[in-house]
Amino acid sequence: MKNISKKQNFSTFLFTCLTLVLVMSCIDKGDGWADDRYLENFELSWDNPNPKTGQPYTADELAELKYDPNEEERFKGATPVVLNLLTSKQISKVSVIDGSDGSTLLTITEAQPVDSKFKVSISTSLDELKIKEGKTKALKFNIVYNDGSIGSTLFKVVSILPLPPAVDILKGHWKFDDASNFLKATLGNDLTLGGNNGVSAVSGMSASDGAALTSFGGYLEVNHGLPASGGDKVNNYTIILDVSLPASSFGTYSNLLQTLTDNSSDGSTYISPAGGLWGNGIGTSGGGSITEDTWHRVVITVGDGDYRAYIDGGKILGGSPGADGIHSLDLSKFLLFADNGNNEDAPIKVTEVMLFDVTFDNNWITEDLPPVGQPLK
Repeated sequence: MKNISKKQNFSTFLFTCLTLVLVMSCIDKGDGWADDRYLENFELSWDNPNPKTGQPYTADELAELKYDPNEEERFKGATPVVLNLLTSKQISKVSVIDGSDGSTLLTITEAQPVDSKFKVSISTSLDELKIKEGKTKALKFNIVYNDGSIGSTLFKVVSILPLPPAVDILKGHWKFDDASNFLKATLGNDLTLGGNNGVSAVSGMSASDGAALTSFGGYLEVNHGLPASGGDKVNNYTIILDVSLPASSFGTYSNLLQTLTDNSSDGSTYISPAGGLWGNGIGTSGGGSITEDTWHRVVITVGDGDYRAYIDGGKILGGSPGADGIHSLDLSKFLLFADNGNNEDAPIKVTEVMLFDVTFDNNWITEDLPPVGQPLK
């Protein structure tokens, strides 16, 4: 028993000595794990500009994003791909690695001091990164610091699609150019009169351009023929309306879209008394966008439970009302310029209506869509 006790004491002594050696080694500033190169904060972050403006994102722009700009960024066509990687230490080299095949796409060997960080600026293109239109690629950034330590981070670059050709997505088109048959469709079903039938043919943006003028109690019915999408109703669609609000109608509500086929309650979207837009369950945008006796292009797009409305390429309203609600289309038809008897259908002129079976991306409307009066290609 004494021999066993001596062996145990010797083992304890040996373990203590080894522990002291390890601790002393870690205190040393050599190449072990206690080296400051490994203990220092290796924080990495991104400070990328808005690809659309080339300037830092504003708070409003960040709030509109449907993705995290610290994890991915989206670019279109020939737009420069500018990425700014912030590191906590000066770099010796950053290699940009293709996440699909492991090849090295770019090499950067300098970073600019910015406050307490170092900024690695990368300016390239979708072509140089070998990202095809509509595709996404994960990039790995392998970092070698000046002190010999290493790090890495991942970032996704997305190539967004431009607005598709109209022939691929346009499902209904009405131009009101034939005064003798102004409800005739260029594409889709002819429009029909609703309410008191108080809709008449008038001139549009020019003497050779046709339009329709509504009245209180008179509206248009659109038998759209779209199938259910995203639910029991049509939950994915876009409507473009080229409209002009007469001075006599300014200062009151004027309906644009009524999704209730019996017109029994408030509709989806109205021009507000101040010249903005009002969305049912969404709220009002205030004023300043619609001016009297001026032609404007209004876009209402719905998809994935979201609702957005634009005037002349600028986003006015947005919300997430969900599927199969007041902003979803009945499978049979929807109404234009209709209200349920509260005189919130002030007369309005319309020179063109377009119906699409897809939800428009924000950039399609703000960047690709031509202005009022100009056709989609």
